[in-house]
Amino acid sequence: DPPERVDGHVDGETVQQLLDDVLVEPTFTAHPTEARRKTVKAKLRSIADHVGTLDERLLTDRESGHVWDAVDAEVTSLWQTPQVRNRRPEPQDEARNVQWYLENTLFDVVGEVYKELEETVGEEYSDVEVPKLFEFRSWAGSDRDGNPYVTPEVTDDTLARQRAVVLEKYRTALKRLSGVLSQDGARLDVGEGFEASLADDRERLPAVAETAV
Repeated sequence: DPPERVDGHVDGETVQQLLDDVLVEPTFTAHPTEARRKTVKAKLRSIADHVGTLDERLLTDRESGHVWDAVDAEVTSLWQTPQVRNRRPEPQDEARNVQWYLENTLFDVVGEVYKELEETVGEEYSDVEVPKLFEFRSWAGSDRDGNPYVTPEVTDDTLARQRAVVLEKYRTALKRLSGVLSQDGARLDVGEGFEASLADDRERLPAVAETAV
């Protein structure tokens, strides 16, 4: 049945139902279509960031010259860097390739997509909540298609490295947030629920609580 419309717009209940039914699950395969090394991708990313700085920021001649020097250095280094490996990729190489995208692209981009979608939906439907819409899967380091080199140890190592990467990303984000949230708790009434939750967190994570004081 077509969605019900109110004054030419889809009603909020229908929009909520549509969003609740959406789940996008891209899968990173263990056979990437590009063989570029992680080092090369990192250099290309750095050059793109520098070019973005030149395009988006108002710089003095001296500042612009420094950025161009950085671009020249990266381009020169890129020319002198082997573009592909001279050996057959191993399962760990494939897993690290996927990990690079998780660490350098998806972690930031997915949050930006949610934020933009929430703002756009909120302009028309204040009562609609954007649910989880994305999940990501990967075969790299874990596929069981007969590759004798993908062992349980390789899978365990892949999961451990992915956990370590995302935890470090969260730590970095939390450190940045702690610098922003510098208010004195004695001057704020945060409510009993928040105080109880904070006390529970202090008990479960005493080392973190000591660092955050």
